[in-house]
Amino acid sequence: MKKEITPKKNRLYIFLLLVFIGGFLGGFVHEFRGGVFSNAQTGNVIRLGIALCNDEWQTAAHCAISFCAYVTGAFLCELAIGKRLSVGPLRWETIFTGLAALTLCVLSLVPDSASFILTQIPVNFIAVMQYNTFRKVDIERLPPEHRKIDQVGMSTTFCTNHVRNIGVSLEKLAQTGEPIYARQAAAHFGMVLSFGLGVVSSVLLGRRFGARSLLLTAALMAFICMELARDDAGAAVA
Repeated sequence: MKKEITPKKNRLYIFLLLVFIGGFLGGFVHEFRGGVFSNAQTGNVIRLGIALCNDEWQTAAHCAISFCAYVTGAFLCELAIGKRLSVGPLRWETIFTGLAALTLCVLSLVPDSASFILTQIPVNFIAVMQYNTFRKVDIERLPPEHRKIDQVGMSTTFCTNHVRNIGVSLEKLAQTGEPIYARQAAAHFGMVLSFGLGVVSSVLLGRRFGARSLLLTAALMAFICMELARDDAGAAVA
């Protein structure tokens, strides 16, 4: 029986690295670039409403700009995915991670005294494009006809859904006893842990190195890009 080879874009270790980057960027922007939430907009809408009530116009403006950048990024990403954007053998996932790595390198050179907007908007774009590009991970590498669960939905820029899915998976495990649900719960827990480690790392490194700490996320994104590029090259040859 031929074993199915899971594309790297659906491998769990790629998602764990991406969610670490998501936590890092979210923590860095919130702590050092204006206190906004770059990864998801629920917090920004809450802060926007509170800021408007308290006449905190600068905070309100930052939240509104972040919101608009997120919407624009989602629009552009869906456009790229819908058109199956590619460059030679390189698919959209590879193109995105390469552009994100370059963008993060540039952001690491932005002075800490510069306007927060210079960092907020690009990070908003990276966050929403990452979220829309990487959506499902394979938990079991089995031929499709033998899978009980094909792919599991994952978020790599926030962890609320992972917290919910830990509970959901444990309930299914208790009801069925199927080990796939234990692995699913462990995968979601790993995502939450990786996200939290990213946040902690952003604060500790940001306090010491400022914007230069973003080079860590650039290096991780470049590694992911190279892994995906190898897959693309192999698929082109095949």
